[in-house]
Amino acid sequence: MTDYSRYQFDPGLLSEFATTGRPALLDFIQQQSEFGGKPRRGVEDLFTRLLEGQLKAYSVPENIYPEVYGSDDWESSGGFHRGDEIYMRDNPLGLGHELGHEFFGHKAGTTSVPQLNPYEKVDRKLKGWLPSFNKYSDRPSWSKPIEEKPRGEGYYNFTDRDAYNKRMLASEYHPKFADAPFDALQESIWNLQSQRTKDALLSNPIDLEETRGGDYDIYDKRSLKAKDFRYSFRDARRAGLDEFEWDGMSYSTELG
Repeated sequence: MTDYSRYQFDPGLLSEFATTGRPALLDFIQQQSEFGGKPRRGVEDLFTRLLEGQLKAYSVPENIYPEVYGSDDWESSGGFHRGDEIYMRDNPLGLGHELGHEFFGHKAGTTSVPQLNPYEKVDRKLKGWLPSFNKYSDRPSWSKPIEEKPRGEGYYNFTDRDAYNKRMLASEYHPKFADAPFDALQESIWNLQSQRTKDALLSNPIDLEETRGGDYDIYDKRSLKAKDFRYSFRDARRAGLDEFEWDGMSYSTELG
């Protein structure tokens, strides 16, 4: 079984991300519950799972993602939540979306998501032409939600409404539990984070060390970039190397 620990987010950092996003998570649970959803757990249960290490999250490289995903349709996926694990496809931005799956799924008629009601069933057959005040209801394919307000909220991962509708229909998503409300949650959670947390999760350089051998980016020690360096350093020492290449630069294996 492949060891993905190299790609696991720092547990404390992940917990910080979730707890800082508490207001957004609470609003999301309330909203989706009003839509008829039945949350799998509460916010405090999520925090407990994170603190106790029950829930883990990973950002795996593009070449490994198909193996992790486990089916041929992996190209349409940017991340997924499976049991006690979250996997991102080489991009942490979707973490907020996947945390939403601690509470609700996408598919209609499941434990946490209601069946389509009679009106919604007719609306789906008519391809979204029935009147609705809900911003997440089905809409005709010609509309472009990325340009609409308030219905544009959460649709930024899709080029147009047609692409969004095809995904909903193919996966049998409930319109009020499809990608848009989860992506709106994602945006809200990220907006609550400090720059320090964002830099750590996104592996942004936080400083620069200038040397005669070149300029070296410095990363938050909790970031996946810093973790990857530590793993590369360890592997090079185990291999008996004096130097190793990492991120386009050369490093010594000597201990400081």
